[in-house]
Amino acid sequence: GLMAVEIIQAQPQLRQDLRAGVAELRAGLLGLGLALFPSDAAILCWETGTVAQTVAIASALRQAGIFAPAIRPPTVPTSRIRFSVMATHQPWMVDQLLTVVATIEGTRLGVQ
Repeated sequence: GLMAVEIIQAQPQLRQDLRAGVAELRAGLLGLGLALFPSDAAILCWETGTVAQTVAIASALRQAGIFAPAIRPPTVPTSRIRFSVMATHQPWMVDQLLTVVATIEGTRLGVQ
């Protein structure tokens, strides 16, 4: 608890980096036409459809080296993929994630 506060006070850049990463990922996901739940938090949720689709997307992300779990009923009312942004995520990591998501979404929608 206190250690986290001390780190934040000593390294204000971390909060700025986190906010920038969240904004970049949100803009990129919305740019791909994905439905996101409204939130200002460092956790972004992509509303994906059925449980089966959501589990398949999470599996494809995991195979690409990205941990973004499938969250589904009964934990939440509708299925979603949860992206957790950290201050240590680099812009190239966000770009890589967006490339993988675009490929998954294009395949899922039958876009070549």
